[in-house]
Amino acid sequence: MQTRLAGLRKLFQKVRATRPLIGPLVDMDSMHRNIKQTILSFLEHHWPLPLLTAFILVLHRDLLLWAVPATGDHPIHLAKGWLMSEHLLPTGRVTGWSHMVFSGYPAGTYYPVLGDLLVSLSHALGLGLLSWERSYTLMFLFLLVFMNATVYFVARRFVGPVGALAAALLALGDVGGWPQGGHYSTVHWAVWPFMLGLSLSWLSVLACESVMSKPIHKAPLPFLGLSVLLGLTGLAHPMTAFFLGISAPIFTVFFALWKRREIVLGRSLSRAVLAAVIGLVLAGFWLVPWLTTGDEWTYGWPAVGFGGAWLTADEKPYTLWGMTKDLFTNELFKNFFWLAWGLGLLGVAFGIASKKMWPTYLAVLLIVSFVFTGVCNTLGDGTIFRKVQIERMAAFLKFAWFVLAGYAVDRLGYLLSLAMARLRQDHGLRKQWERHRSRLALGFGLAFFAAVVAFGWSGTYSKVAEIGRLGGPVWKNMRNAYAFLAAQEKGPLDRVLYHPGMLCLEGRVSREDCNEVYHRHIFASSSIYTGLPRLKFGYEATAIYKNLPMQQRWPADAFLLRRMVMEPDALRNLHVRWIVSLDKWPDLPWIHEVRTFEDITVYSVDFGKEPPVRLDGPGKLTVLDWQDEKVVVRVEGSGEDSRIRYPISYYYPWHAYQDGKSAPIERHTVLSNVRDVLMTVKAKDGVTELLYERPLQERIARSASVVAWMGVVLAFLALMGIALVRRRVRRAAA
Repeated sequence: MQTRLAGLRKLFQKVRATRPLIGPLVDMDSMHRNIKQTILSFLEHHWPLPLLTAFILVLHRDLLLWAVPATGDHPIHLAKGWLMSEHLLPTGRVTGWSHMVFSGYPAGTYYPVLGDLLVSLSHALGLGLLSWERSYTLMFLFLLVFMNATVYFVARRFVGPVGALAAALLALGDVGGWPQGGHYSTVHWAVWPFMLGLSLSWLSVLACESVMSKPIHKAPLPFLGLSVLLGLTGLAHPMTAFFLGISAPIFTVFFALWKRREIVLGRSLSRAVLAAVIGLVLAGFWLVPWLTTGDEWTYGWPAVGFGGAWLTADEKPYTLWGMTKDLFTNELFKNFFWLAWGLGLLGVAFGIASKKMWPTYLAVLLIVSFVFTGVCNTLGDGTIFRKVQIERMAAFLKFAWFVLAGYAVDRLGYLLSLAMARLRQDHGLRKQWERHRSRLALGFGLAFFAAVVAFGWSGTYSKVAEIGRLGGPVWKNMRNAYAFLAAQEKGPLDRVLYHPGMLCLEGRVSREDCNEVYHRHIFASSSIYTGLPRLKFGYEATAIYKNLPMQQRWPADAFLLRRMVMEPDALRNLHVRWIVSLDKWPDLPWIHEVRTFEDITVYSVDFGKEPPVRLDGPGKLTVLDWQDEKVVVRVEGSGEDSRIRYPISYYYPWHAYQDGKSAPIERHTVLSNVRDVLMTVKAKDGVTELLYERPLQERIARSASVVAWMGVVLAFLALMGIALVRRRVRRAAA
């Protein structure tokens, strides 16, 4: 700590020493005045933003007190951010293979990397002074502000500050469901990359207006900003492609109709298309592999349909009628049904009647989106949209609904102002209105916030908030188990198998049925503390690798445990060295209990002491090299039936070579009668290399993305330099 602080002091002294050198180019006092004036001007126009931020901080004050969000996918996002920061970026990678998660993991391919980069950035900004939990908590708090502020900014484009605040508060109070956005989805289930992508897609539509209105040479910053926004949108979540696919074309049509006398349509469209192309190239390093690798990227999911693995027998994708019915029958809007439904419906009516571009656009977009979801559903199971969880269109619809509800609030305020203006100048009510208008606006914001809390959460929020974090003995015991494992001698691939059992509400362990496994991903953070690859049977093993039946995907799975006990070779196939469990495992010769931390027991597995790669059949195998994307072994005295067995899941970039010649990769199972997952190569005397080689189109896309990002950064720097030089010239002329 002292070393870091001393380094920061030296850096600060160097910066101060260079100030006389940069003085002629940049007037620091003038810059400070300009920054101050910009902030004051922004707050004068957007005064509800600090109020909205205060509301969020009050509601999530537990995050300010360093409560760790731990339900749903929070630990997964934390672990992926750590993996990005500690294992990918130091080796010059943003995507790639890592042995640190599951049976190996193609980081940045299964899902986009923006969320992982944000977690990494938040930790880097802490300069090593904040733990991963603390930095993740602050990043998540920032995201909550950002996502609700996005609703405000979209509404503020054509609504007054009070109406925009009302729209943002409605979004803040949205309880929602796990696939439908809202508090339950974002805070409890931690599906925030999807909501982040939704926010970025709306900001992209907002930025598109400036780009289509002005030539690039007159407004280069908005053009670059839109390109970057589109790129980040593509790196946030796959569903954002559908949001933009609906909202952007409709916006283009509306913009062309409303601005036809002010623009040259072809040039406006070409600017928007060029920005979209640049955005696609920026995100190409992820988009190209995702779009061109067929069913491999989903690990065989097309057999049940993309996203089908998330749907159990009693979960049906929304139909047009179903989504409409849920909107008007207290399902999508949950507890504050009447408040959100009534204002939104009024906003739709006001929007259609307004003859203004933005409110009419949103009202029509809302109607078209309802029809679109219905049409996609009626086309059958073969449509890609239905397979990408059509329920998530609900979050898109609610966003537009909340903004239109804010528009209704704004119009009602406008009508009230008209009514006051009709009164005599000396009328007491009119005088009070003109005197206390700003205070009334603030009072309305507080009253509306109270209404949202009363109608929106009213018990639901308190439950979600309680299970949205973890503390108490469970976390303490897990950290003790982590510390024990971290202190053990490690081999090239010592894996830890976690069996979480059921972690329930009060931060305690319970083996009773809790209806939902709230903390089913909690052990995802284990690698951060132990430095060991971790494997958790249950949800991840099923949803990611499909090596277990879908109906047995939950961690507290007695069926799976029985199979593991009956087939000890599964532990050998996975190269499990340790087991950490909330349930007692049976007394078996190859499993030894070594430590107990109250409810958590640590076991040692004999099979994990063997070499990570083994040879089935005659011969001798020696591991020469073991890296994330390269495994090299030497085989001597192999037989006709000898096989090299790797404890690594198969994925399309893996290729095997024997004496420089390509060798076929076969697959074998973890458990018998379960889908093949792990890799096997027929043994041959000599050196066998297993290499993770990206296909040509992916290498081209990565190179193009690097060049595009460098070009965007240089363009921003050039524009900043030009602005500074012009300011210097103007000051010299004055």
